[in-house]
Amino acid sequence: MEWGCPCCVPSSFEPTDYEVLARLRSSRKAVRLRAQACAATISSVDASEQADEPPEPPNRSRPDDRHDRRNVVAAGQNRFEGSGGLQPQPDWEQLTERVACVLAQNPSSFTLNGTNCYLVGTGRRRILVDTGEQHFGADAFMNNLSRCLAELGVEGLDGIVITHMHHDHYGNVGRLQEKYGPIPVYSREFSSASFALISELRKRDQLKYLQGFDGRPRYNPLKDTAPMMLPDTLDLEWAADRVKYVPGKNVAEKLQWQFYFVWNSQDLLDRLRSGEYPWEALDTGDSISTEGATLTALHMPGHSEDHMCFLLEEEHSLFSGDHVLGWGTTFVVEMKDYMESLRKMLHMHPVSLFPGHGAYIKDGVEILQRYISHRQKREEQAWRALVKRSEPVSIEEIARELYPNTPYERMWMAKSNVEVLFRKFVADGAAAVWKPEVTYMESSRLRRMRALPSGYVERNLPDAYVWAARRSLAKL
Repeated sequence: MEWGCPCCVPSSFEPTDYEVLARLRSSRKAVRLRAQACAATISSVDASEQADEPPEPPNRSRPDDRHDRRNVVAAGQNRFEGSGGLQPQPDWEQLTERVACVLAQNPSSFTLNGTNCYLVGTGRRRILVDTGEQHFGADAFMNNLSRCLAELGVEGLDGIVITHMHHDHYGNVGRLQEKYGPIPVYSREFSSASFALISELRKRDQLKYLQGFDGRPRYNPLKDTAPMMLPDTLDLEWAADRVKYVPGKNVAEKLQWQFYFVWNSQDLLDRLRSGEYPWEALDTGDSISTEGATLTALHMPGHSEDHMCFLLEEEHSLFSGDHVLGWGTTFVVEMKDYMESLRKMLHMHPVSLFPGHGAYIKDGVEILQRYISHRQKREEQAWRALVKRSEPVSIEEIARELYPNTPYERMWMAKSNVEVLFRKFVADGAAAVWKPEVTYMESSRLRRMRALPSGYVERNLPDAYVWAARRSLAKL
């Protein structure tokens, strides 16, 4: 997809406190598992981190309270509240009779404790759901996976299931193939439109500036200290809007950052399609079985176009990927798709959820209801701000109204949130959007856009676009 990796951006633009993350990382050695325990019963030497002891509630009188970050959907649930909300997770743990979680060892303010990778089944060969990151925590993850397999008496893997093609979920497919393969890989097919950035670079003959002699990206943001210097004469203005929310000091740096993740997704897909790794493309209703477990694939777009959830038939529980997390909320690319996916998940009444990040969720129905309620409230706020306008308005104007206490360096996150909602209004037929044009007389006029490109293909629209509720059109 054009964004490269939405997982690296917080939906509520309130990153987790790095001090809290440091404490969680340092506490991991002290974490132990009780017999037959699940994530909700993790215990630690430090009694203040017991999951069953509610922390002090955050001070909601301060809008910038650092202890209240990401606590947006679950007031009243201890794991979401205060500095103790994000509980530490062990390197691996048995969650249910059929599911063990191996932590990918890639903690960050957006991946939380790291990516949850799940061993599924009861036999001597099992299915692995998601694989962690290639360049961040990979060695530790592979070692922990080996220990987990040995302690459970598992000899190998019947398959690798990828919930969606983001680097923190597919990153170790290659390593796993080398160590345990050949292993069938199961994922949804990726649309060629998802790699529009690479197509545009190729069309403009600019790929050569971003790739080395081996064809790989010259800049790896997960390992290199700084991007490469590109020629000053290189025209990159076409990419400015595409990469405006990506890390970097200028368009050249931002483009290199995004290119790395898009290229890696394309590279893995090429390897799968060529047969280098055994692969089976999945669609809704397809099933994957191993001893003691059957997974049914469910296409649930919104966080990404290819995102899939998987129903564990024997427990009627869902592997929710990045659609629903064990703490906080997720990043959304297409809100209309995302809300439809959440409602489909809720209608299934799952017993529990196994999220892509954060702790195991025992009550799947309750958390899905909270997610839907939270998103509906955000949508209502944005709609009220738009519909009261008598003139078309920019995203930034609405963002500053809805997020008045947001500092400048994080305003882009607020604008991204608003844009996703406004795109949904347009898709629902409730709003319209205009693009400014310069006429032959050098004057500017607005041209109404009849349709918008999918957020999966073109994530960021130009800042100059303006928006209005259709019910107000008669006044314009």
